[in-house]
Amino acid sequence: MIATNAVLRPLGLGDIDGLLARLLAQASDEALAHAALVALQGAQRYWQRHGFEARSLQDAAERERLASYGAGALYMARPVSVH
Repeated sequence: MIATNAVLRPLGLGDIDGLLARLLAQASDEALAHAALVALQGAQRYWQRHGFEARSLQDAAERERLASYGAGALYMARPVSVH
């Protein structure tokens, strides 16, 4: 879960868009190939606007973990641009 509060705002992390930008920049700095998340409560469209796409999970254990988030949970991922 991504949560923010007023203490993080001066660091550019007070809103979800700012936090996501920082997380993706860090992933790029670390040369990660992709970023992934579990979209909950109908948030698929929001994450799609940020380049995430629904992905199927081939491994039964991964599908079971995804199901533990509840109905409608969706695994999504996107490539990370490397600086």
